[in-house]
Amino acid sequence: MKPMKKVSAFLVVVSHVIAQQDLSIYGFFDYYTIPMNTREVGYVYAKCMEGLQFKSCYSNPPKDSFSLDQNLPYYNLLGTQAGGTLGTFYCLKCCGTPPSNIDYWNLSCPVNYATILTTNVYGYELRLATYKYAGDKGYVRCPLKRSACTYNGKETIECNKAMDKEGTYLIGYTATIEVAQYDDYFKYWRGALSCSIQSVERNYSLVSGEIFHENYVLIHTPNFNYSYFGYDKIAILIVFLYVVVYVTLYFCRRKHCVYCAKKLVFSMELCYMCKFYGVQPPDPVLMKALEEKTEQLQGKIPERFPGSTITLYILRKLGVCIAKFGNCCCLCGCCRSDGCCCCCCRLCSRRKHNENPYKIHPGEGEDGSEYREEEKNAMKEKEMETDEGSTSKSKKKKKKKVKINPNILYYPPHIIYAAVNHPNPPDKSIPAPKRPDSESDVVPFSYP
Repeated sequence: MKPMKKVSAFLVVVSHVIAQQDLSIYGFFDYYTIPMNTREVGYVYAKCMEGLQFKSCYSNPPKDSFSLDQNLPYYNLLGTQAGGTLGTFYCLKCCGTPPSNIDYWNLSCPVNYATILTTNVYGYELRLATYKYAGDKGYVRCPLKRSACTYNGKETIECNKAMDKEGTYLIGYTATIEVAQYDDYFKYWRGALSCSIQSVERNYSLVSGEIFHENYVLIHTPNFNYSYFGYDKIAILIVFLYVVVYVTLYFCRRKHCVYCAKKLVFSMELCYMCKFYGVQPPDPVLMKALEEKTEQLQGKIPERFPGSTITLYILRKLGVCIAKFGNCCCLCGCCRSDGCCCCCCRLCSRRKHNENPYKIHPGEGEDGSEYREEEKNAMKEKEMETDEGSTSKSKKKKKKKVKINPNILYYPPHIIYAAVNHPNPPDKSIPAPKRPDSESDVVPFSYP
């Protein structure tokens, strides 16, 4: 499998594991005479609330765009072909984002000759899962009250069709449910705290084509313990992003340590182990000469990503330091000794030295040491004048110590290119890097 396919498969698997948000409210209608044993509780937690199980229900959302944006998209498209719920049982979900923290579901369910018989029910009660935590077995109950039945609060004393002497018919109901929102790391779900139902009756039956109304009022008071961005989630997210970036760079990056040849993930030149032991990278000009020679002998390495070559070209034109991405292309002496400083972007030398580093000045040696010595003395005099004019409380800035790289070859680039038998050496006018104060730190160079 190619590296990009491996990374894509990894991201797909992780996204499915992390993104688990359950908006459903679990429960169903059942007869009050059926006891709430372990099996019934299991049914409550296994089934999304579907009302009286009509497949013909559709929503009646408000027409203004402001209210539509506050509703759940599932409710706005309920019972439509676009929502994918046409001719199926609906699932009660919560919650939208209304300012009042109350969602209103107004469902219209056309009935036919087969479903009319299921509308006029007696002795039903709504059983909803509290679902406060994973493995919870709690539930709440509220009766679908009929005028002919006897109740004691939320307990049904007696209710059957024989008690209805006036011949009433159920044509709809309004259920008010208080909903709580819970979370556990990156898993989010809903649970019911309480419920009540107000039934709508009349003294004659529904006929085919009429509407049975199922309305819900979902009250979801904000829970301050419910958070998408807790400290634990932020820590897990940081670790997840680190793993994603690490895997992506590991499989997609071609850079290797210039000393031990181990694959680099985050470092630019040296791996962390080499840095720990204080290893210094080879001379950048020597590395560049070998890379160019290899490219001419073996051909140009294909792009790792489509368009990467043109992207680097545009970044150079915009003045972005490509050296930070491990592609320094400068040959000047200052960058070889002090580290690359955007010479490949044509910014370093003119700003740092106010001169063209590739220009040989009168009286300057082959390595440019005489000219740089004069410039160094001039900068010291300027610093002394600044220090004398400062107040007594001011402190002199300590000069930053630059660690000498013993692997630097203190010769002009054209000599190094000639030493590796490069067919196209650079211009001889490019000077050698400045030698360090201690000659013992210089690594002797000889032609191979």
